[in-house]
Amino acid sequence: MYKLTPLALALSLLSGYAVAQSAPNAAIPQAVDIYTLKEQVDPDGAMRVGSFYLYPTVGITFGHDDNVNAVNTNTKSSSVFNLSPSLLLEQLNAAGDTYSLGYRGSYTRYTSSSKDNNDTHEVQGQVAIQYDPRLNTLFRAGVLLDSDARELTDRPESDRPDKYRNTYANYLVGYGANEAPGRVEAEVKYNNKRYTNNRSTTLDGDLDAFDLAGRFFYRVAPNSQVFVEARYTDFDYKLATPDQDSTEQRLLLGYTWDITAATQGTIKAGNLKKDFTSNTRKDFNGLTWEGNAKWMPVEYSTVELTTRRATDDSTGTGDYIKNRKYGIAWTHKLTDLFSVNLAYSDIHNDYVNGNRLDKIKLYSVGVGYDVRRWMKMSLEWKTADNDSTVRASSYKRNVIMLNTQIGL
Repeated sequence: MYKLTPLALALSLLSGYAVAQSAPNAAIPQAVDIYTLKEQVDPDGAMRVGSFYLYPTVGITFGHDDNVNAVNTNTKSSSVFNLSPSLLLEQLNAAGDTYSLGYRGSYTRYTSSSKDNNDTHEVQGQVAIQYDPRLNTLFRAGVLLDSDARELTDRPESDRPDKYRNTYANYLVGYGANEAPGRVEAEVKYNNKRYTNNRSTTLDGDLDAFDLAGRFFYRVAPNSQVFVEARYTDFDYKLATPDQDSTEQRLLLGYTWDITAATQGTIKAGNLKKDFTSNTRKDFNGLTWEGNAKWMPVEYSTVELTTRRATDDSTGTGDYIKNRKYGIAWTHKLTDLFSVNLAYSDIHNDYVNGNRLDKIKLYSVGVGYDVRRWMKMSLEWKTADNDSTVRASSYKRNVIMLNTQIGL
């Protein structure tokens, strides 16, 4: 029986999964795809462990943050250190199926603000199986221990960041040969999010989220497809008051392309309807879109574009948040070893029935140096400027970091 190669299998499965994962509601933590762990330094750097390949990496970062808490007054400035190890154990069998188990950690320490120290852990398993040239599946499950960035919530400030545990699982099945005119996909996802500290202010953030999605792809050119996507999400908050239970229905029309390495991306737009169980909250029914694209005008220069318009759940202010984002990033290789990076994002967060509008601008400038095949270094400066109609929520923040990434 003919089977796809491991690379073709991964591309056929993960391309559809990326379409589904591009821009979830911010209430649901975004899991990291363990496939990306082996690409942080060198995807060929691996240790043989029996029938498996082990990809270990570690990141070391030193820097300075002039507004650790992202506040308007009484700012804290601190030096910061971060250690981020990761491991990926992967098996590719003769049939083209893949079995993966990964771990990533991030340990952050502030010299002048120890209460903001934070540890992140994520363990994730993944199984991709190709049953025949038309039928393939992807199963992913994991546990993420993390905390909310202070600037991403509007809860009363606590001494320590709000920590949570998110347990998740999703199953994707696709039917349609890799070069067939049509392909269908169905997906089910589940997230269980529970906060583990500051319970007087985080209790209303505990939730279960259940998501169903279906897509039909139709090939209009050898390397491009149009598709229709329908998605349903149920948000079940554990605290009855305030009642934030809601459902979201999306119907989207999209286009995805991968024309060699020069240009690739996905754009989709359509209608989003958000219905709250409570009659005291305002529903939403309107335009939504999600998009990301990469363009390489020349082989040593890459431009990436991202955009989003959707709703996010409230963490205290308003009924919900209407979010609109545009972003652009440019990476240019000066030589085989040196590169420069520029990025800019423009974000609007409108707190519906909350009398608040945040206009956030993010800038970053960096230089990179490939010290060895297995070692990369970069120096990066990032700044955030939040201009809010609520003065106490406005802030400016500058972070400068020296990063080192080491693999095999």
